[in-house]
Amino acid sequence: MELPPELVDLIITEFWYSELPSKDRITFMTACPLINTIWRDVYARITSRDIYVPTVAYLLYLASIIRWKHWPNNSAVYGGFPPDSTRTITCYVDLTNSKDDAAKDPYSAFCNMPNYIGFRRCFPNIEKINLEMKFCVGWYWNGSFSRQLYRTRVSIMLSQTTSELSVLPVEWSIFIHCPPDVEKVCPITAQIFRRPILEGITMDMVQRCHTIPISLAEDGSTYHHGAHHFRDQFCIDEKGGDVRSINFYIGMATHRRSRGWKFWELGHRLFKSTADTFPARFIPADIFQLKGLTKEDAPVPLPELTKVQSLVDLRGNISAIHILSFFHLFDEEQQSAKILAALVSVEAGSMIFGSHVGRHEKGFRIEVDSSSGQSRNMFCHSPESWRSLWGGEIFPKGTVHVDDFLRERGCADIVELGATLMMIDY
Repeated sequence: MELPPELVDLIITEFWYSELPSKDRITFMTACPLINTIWRDVYARITSRDIYVPTVAYLLYLASIIRWKHWPNNSAVYGGFPPDSTRTITCYVDLTNSKDDAAKDPYSAFCNMPNYIGFRRCFPNIEKINLEMKFCVGWYWNGSFSRQLYRTRVSIMLSQTTSELSVLPVEWSIFIHCPPDVEKVCPITAQIFRRPILEGITMDMVQRCHTIPISLAEDGSTYHHGAHHFRDQFCIDEKGGDVRSINFYIGMATHRRSRGWKFWELGHRLFKSTADTFPARFIPADIFQLKGLTKEDAPVPLPELTKVQSLVDLRGNISAIHILSFFHLFDEEQQSAKILAALVSVEAGSMIFGSHVGRHEKGFRIEVDSSSGQSRNMFCHSPESWRSLWGGEIFPKGTVHVDDFLRERGCADIVELGATLMMIDY
């Protein structure tokens, strides 16, 4: 029996906004979209509006989706929901029954972020980032041991800030759920025990919280529904920097997503052309997302150029491919050549041409950046391995003609260890 969408909405909403340990939330996030399309679509709408981050990897996964949101079927779940639909990002850590929760990792990263520029750029309508934690603290009184449940929240407000470094208003709160015999405890004694706990908690909640006195929060504290509430506000003066490159990847997600279109529009302005006078198309894509393609696949009927949305639409129909400084960026095992072979037409005269870093013998080059001193490995083909790749591994031997040669090229900012920088042209 299939549940109506309204009931599915209620179920997912109730579960999504509940206080869940990260392992339970991850299980729900994995299973819910697999039930059927109704559950998937409702799940995507709710979870893209209010994002919960159980791991840093999940945050970077979202960035990868946003980065290439123009891909058809890029994400079966979030494909139809743009990043401007996001209102909040929450990191919730549950330590009541375990000292370890996967969300401790992103919580720590969020706490120590010197700025949140990347998040504001990636999610233009985001209102706040919530950092929440639940844990128990034990203390002795009159020879008996008591455990009190603490809930903390830090809300970093982003809705009124600019895309540059800003002063961010922050609201924080601590809820202490008192034991049943709270009225038997002397208030002064309780305050003496709680003060160091509160001071420690505020220091941990956000990196700058230790500069905020808790006396005002104590004076304005209230009791409500069996809990002692402490609240206050402060500001974060954003600084330059990053933590584990999270800001960079989140910010670059939207930058990469729009960069190609901006260059395309700039080209029209520069050459005084329009989409009508120059109907060539710009199609952003990650070629490694096409790794399932093979040259044995039957060519698709050639669509109208204005209707092409993916490189898959052009499979077996491209007569000329120019690709420059590309193959040496990836390991040999990634075999992007097979994907190009699936795109090129089998008609006589079709070609693939370009230029890449090469070697006299196939293998790795080691480069050292003269400014930073950092080294990197770069896999390079030789003329012989290049010819063998295309005329034998990709296409049957004798069915294609491969013309390639090496030339020397200078590079002022890179020092190569062991050889001269060579380019393989074909």
